[in-house]
Amino acid sequence: MYAFSSFHPHNGLLINSGVANIYADPAFHSPVITQGILGESLEILDSRDDWFRVRQWDNYEGWIYRFFVVETPDHWEPDFTFEGMRGVVYSSPNEDTPSIRQCVTGVKLPGVSLQDHWYQVRLPDQEVGYIRAPRSLTMPQELSDRILYTGERFLGTSYVWGGKTALGCDCSGLVQTVFWLNGITLPRDSHQQAERGIGISREDTGPGDLFFFGDQDAITHVGIAYDNNRFLHCAGYVRINSLDSEAEDYLPQYANAFQMAKRIIN
Repeated sequence: MYAFSSFHPHNGLLINSGVANIYADPAFHSPVITQGILGESLEILDSRDDWFRVRQWDNYEGWIYRFFVVETPDHWEPDFTFEGMRGVVYSSPNEDTPSIRQCVTGVKLPGVSLQDHWYQVRLPDQEVGYIRAPRSLTMPQELSDRILYTGERFLGTSYVWGGKTALGCDCSGLVQTVFWLNGITLPRDSHQQAERGIGISREDTGPGDLFFFGDQDAITHVGIAYDNNRFLHCAGYVRINSLDSEAEDYLPQYANAFQMAKRIIN
């Protein structure tokens, strides 16, 4: 049993673990509603025992346990962004040395470039670690193509309710993260995302548009379109499927549940 009742941060919080669950209520048996990543800043709204009610960058609110976070240190200025899908922060610039954190794409930390793609980074708790950055990616020029390229990097990632990283994601977490990595902020949940953008007909759908699924009462699923049939989404794992009944990757349950298409990119 952990006890941190003497912890009273004044500068807000930073997530100090690779990925941290955020819960609906201040209890581990409560549903996980979303996640945060290493170095992410959180606004404190309330506290209860060793739990904090926090607000994330997307205005999503929930409860996080004390051992996931530290108080934001003075002069926290992250200038290194991890572009790999999954990585490890090591205790020294050698992959045979102990690991001290996980790292996922989009993590931002204060860092200094070393040789051979190694970076020395400062973690939120001020511990110094080392991470080997992947070689720079050759990204497509068109934003719509970059979104699909980014989404395809998640292919095969397992479905995790509330997840939004390459260690596990749900459908709307995938969409939010893919767009965020390309400089576009979307709300966390699929029904909220459905309120953004411009409504278009399915026949006019192109790369980077969004397909929404559900019934007349609620939007419950979202995917990123390639055209008016194929889309990338997370259902069991991140995959590509089609609404065309003649296609090998056709999924009838989604064809029957299609509700609308939205254009997020102008």
